[in-house]
Amino acid sequence: MKAVTVRAFSDNSSDHQFEEQQLTPLQQGQVRIAMKATSVNYPDLLMMSGQYQSIPEFPFIPGMDGAGVIAELSADVKHLKVGDHVLVNTEYGCYAQQLQVDAAKCLIIPEDLPFADAAALGLVYQTAYFALVHRADLKAGETVLVNGAGGGIGMATVQIAKGLGAKVIAVVRNQAQADLVQQSGADQVIFVAENISKNCIRDQLKNTQIDILIDPVGGALFDESLRALSWCGRAVIVGFASGQIPVIKANYVLLKNITVTGVQWTSYQKFKPELVQQAHEHIIELYRAGHVQPLICGRYPIQDFAQALEQFKLNKQGKIIIEI
Repeated sequence: MKAVTVRAFSDNSSDHQFEEQQLTPLQQGQVRIAMKATSVNYPDLLMMSGQYQSIPEFPFIPGMDGAGVIAELSADVKHLKVGDHVLVNTEYGCYAQQLQVDAAKCLIIPEDLPFADAAALGLVYQTAYFALVHRADLKAGETVLVNGAGGGIGMATVQIAKGLGAKVIAVVRNQAQADLVQQSGADQVIFVAENISKNCIRDQLKNTQIDILIDPVGGALFDESLRALSWCGRAVIVGFASGQIPVIKANYVLLKNITVTGVQWTSYQKFKPELVQQAHEHIIELYRAGHVQPLICGRYPIQDFAQALEQFKLNKQGKIIIEI
């Protein structure tokens, strides 16, 4: 079995190797998946360069989500069978021809769902769903402001919010991202520069009612977006793609009765797996209805994983798929 292997931290993708790995016997509650596709996520890059909040021991295989076919399972696993098509969400390990993982981290997918689409429906769509439904308590007809809308989580948020009946305002940096989010159904697009200026969001929105902010970016953009939230608005912190963790201005929160929450989707997988299953089923329904459609901007065979990672770094929009 071959896999992408990280033996030392580096943000140079070519420093990591696609090499042979020895298979180990399955433990209780585990399955082995013949992987067919995996997606590139921002935490993959952070983990490979030593900047993620949790780091496995060396050597490790990156990759937090993917899709494949159950090839083997331990005797105590009853809800899956050999041949099942599954989406897997895990801490690491998906950049591999085969993945050994706890069965609880597998979600059955329809056999007619393309593996590339399934892989793209993992981490980012689950995160977007939990941010909107469980943290922001989105209601149909509300207006959602989505920062970083051209990226994976941002685009997933746009699509799911539209599918749930919201009006969506997408924040992007360039026309290429604007074109993509408009394909995803954004009702309005606003542009921000690399250097965020005071009131850059509020001035473009004028008096638009903003009920919910979903922010995977952080930094100054979060501060300006918080200014734009309406009275009793809800802000959900999803990540810090800017590399800057903002200090929340409590006076905004106080004066406007704003609620600020965060979402770490993997904790739901650990503590509320039944909610993850429900979210997965709803996301598949939205996919079937045409509301959710991953925008795959690049496909690479696994031996060309370094090129896939470099495209992700350069473009930061849509989804990049590694096919196995």
